[in-house]
Amino acid sequence: DKPIILKAETAGKVILTGTSYLRIAGDYLVVDGLYFNNGFPAKGHVIEFKKDEKNPSNHCRLTNSVIIDYNPKSKETESKWVSLYGSHNRVDHCYFRNKTNLGCLLVVWLSDEPNYHLIDSNYFAYRPELGVNGAEIIRIGTSDWSMHDSYTVVENNYFERCDGEREIISNKSLHNTYRHNTFVECRGTLTLRHGNFCTVEGNYFFGNNVEGTGGIRIIGEGHKVFNNYL
Repeated sequence: DKPIILKAETAGKVILTGTSYLRIAGDYLVVDGLYFNNGFPAKGHVIEFKKDEKNPSNHCRLTNSVIIDYNPKSKETESKWVSLYGSHNRVDHCYFRNKTNLGCLLVVWLSDEPNYHLIDSNYFAYRPELGVNGAEIIRIGTSDWSMHDSYTVVENNYFERCDGEREIISNKSLHNTYRHNTFVECRGTLTLRHGNFCTVEGNYFFGNNVEGTGGIRIIGEGHKVFNNYL
């Protein structure tokens, strides 16, 4: 009920640059109002929800924050902007723009227990085409962990011109929900790549006649895909 809050005195005025990165290490922690700009992560991740491999974070939140143009010089250098570990964490009301290098923008990493994360109300913008695999906006799980439960919800997000690769969102786990998201001129698809029993509901896809735009790609069993507008 009384989380520890790391908050910018004036939202958007605390700017982290250079090789700055953030580790949210603990439980019931909130990060609010930070701005990462014109740098790159020294450790391969801009923001991680864990202390170390054996101590993930739970019930934490990243909100009202921004990552823009936070890229190494080489597009082949891999980095992640947000890595979610543990369970019951939330990323909401954030703005992510112009990730140009290799590596998924936001990753949910699995364990033997479900995640129950919430990724909602964010604005993902302008991910230029990389030309190789590994440039998704959101990936939930990995191929090796694709038969594990996640129960992550991705809802009310806005994706604009996210062209990194053919998978805008790559589902690689069980029992996830994708609902009420909007995709505008994104040259790719919401892809249920591995894993079963996911729900895709009430999403909007506006290709606007842009070459390479798509909708929903379905692989696996037991999925429910309904009430989407393409």
